[in-house]
Amino acid sequence: TETDDRLVDAMSWLAVAPEPVDPVVESLFEKGDKIAVFGKSKTRKSFFVLQLAFSLVAGRDFIGMAIPTRRRVLLIQLEIKPSHMHRRCRAMAYALGVEHIEGLHIFNGRGANLTEGAIIRLARDTQADVVIVDPIYKLGTLDESSEPMAAVMRMFDQVIEATGASLIYVHHDKKGSSGDLDLVDRGSGSGIVGRDYDSAMFLTPHVDGKAVVIEYITRNHPPQGGTVARFEDGCFNVDGMAPVQVETSRSQATRRSKGETVQQLVERAIEMMTPGEKILKAEFRSRLESSGVAINKAKEITTIICERPDFESTIAKGFPAKYYIERLTASTTGTGGTNE
Repeated sequence: TETDDRLVDAMSWLAVAPEPVDPVVESLFEKGDKIAVFGKSKTRKSFFVLQLAFSLVAGRDFIGMAIPTRRRVLLIQLEIKPSHMHRRCRAMAYALGVEHIEGLHIFNGRGANLTEGAIIRLARDTQADVVIVDPIYKLGTLDESSEPMAAVMRMFDQVIEATGASLIYVHHDKKGSSGDLDLVDRGSGSGIVGRDYDSAMFLTPHVDGKAVVIEYITRNHPPQGGTVARFEDGCFNVDGMAPVQVETSRSQATRRSKGETVQQLVERAIEMMTPGEKILKAEFRSRLESSGVAINKAKEITTIICERPDFESTIAKGFPAKYYIERLTASTTGTGGTNE
């Protein structure tokens, strides 16, 4: 039975040496590992794993980490159209100075119903050493319950066991500032997704708001320090001079409040609402604060917005009263004022 096959007498292990390690990326992960990549949308995590894929098939260092030997890679991208992926690949190849690649296969799975068997078949057909799935939310619901994501993680384990490949999955971060969270608490939805891996890479905005900090959890390797990288000229490049310091909600608020004038903040606030949208003023202020505007500044900006002719503030009577703000459409602009 499967249980008997997995049962080992530990004494037998003492009599023989373990199998040699087969590192895919030195000091980060090896063949047959499960690896997570976490980051918010603005951290370019899809470009990050595409650059990793190119580096693996070329046998080149990746963000300062050694790749001992070339690998065959299957990249399963589930989010963008094939034409856009085509452009990304050409741009990445140009940025990295790669003219010829062999062993990189891309499955454009937008709209596809991917099963465990399909992924195993694709990996075997391409003889993949590494399978990348980007992003995993396309594989099923990511609600707050653990069972849906536990099923996806079990599916990944089965793919690894059936093919011997390493599997990398890409997942987006929770709302709010990533820098405010412990690394193990990153990842939207169930906490299982933030812990079920052998190694993980976390992309967090740098304190300067332009670079990213790449941090690591490596369960089978010594801890590693963070790396600062900038996406310039079509690929990520290490910035060895910048301090390894992530952006937090506090540093973001400080930087933005110092760097933007009131008029710039107002213009940014306007774009947080679509024409015809009506929300509570408290929610509007919350949107401002979530974007890095300090609490007092958010109140000031809300007051200015309410006085604009293209916005209208209203009060719904009751206890307690509810205060709304509405961005007017072109046909209603100019009515203004506060209704009671």
